[in-house]
Parts: sequence; structure tokens; C-alpha cells
Amino acid sequence: MPAANQSRREYGSGGITWLSPRRVRLRIRVPGESRQRSKVVKVAPKDKGGIGEAKAELERFAAELAEGTPADRPKVTVGEMLKAYLVHCKRIGRTQSTIESYEHAVAR
Repeated sequence: MPAANQSRREYGSGGITWLSPRRVRLRIRVPGESRQRSKVVKVAPKDKGGIGEAKAELERFAAELAEGTPADRPKVTVGEMLKAYLVHCKRIGRTQSTIESYEHAVAR
């Protein structure tokens, strides 16, 4: 039985659950958080190298979380996203009336 003061597992420890022949759920415990983070990815079937792919995806997911949790990343407001989308629409050549209607929606 583990000691009561034993620390939680570190990054990189986690689990792989097969949801279907080609989809797996990856779970990683993040230090300092009470729950696990999870992600669903597609890999090759188990009997055709999928186990290795799933393990590699788990390692990549652990590295992503170790680099910075979403709380560490800058937050973007909905208004900022919509303004960036307007710039994108202008760049790809949407009609002026479409852009004006989008600008009206952003202003609201």
C-alpha cells in the first residue's frame, strides 16, 4: 500500500483507452490539478502498429502539457477573435456587404 504522503504521478504517466479500432483516449495527470486531462486521437488499428502510435501520441500529449497548461496561455476574448476573423475575411476577398454585416454583428 502506498504511503499517504506519496506525491502524485509526474507528467508522462497516463493511460490509453481504446474507444474503437482506430480511436484512442489519452489521459494525463497534471501536477497541481485534481483531475486528468484527456484527448481523443485516431491511430492505426492495434494489430497494424496502432499501439506504438498511441504511445507516441501519449508522449506528445504529455510534452504539450509540460510546456504550458491552457491557464498559462494568453486568453483571447470573443471580440478579439471576431475582429481577427474580419481581417481574414477581407484578406480572402469577401464582398463588402458581407464584411459590413459582420462588422455590425461585432459591434453589437
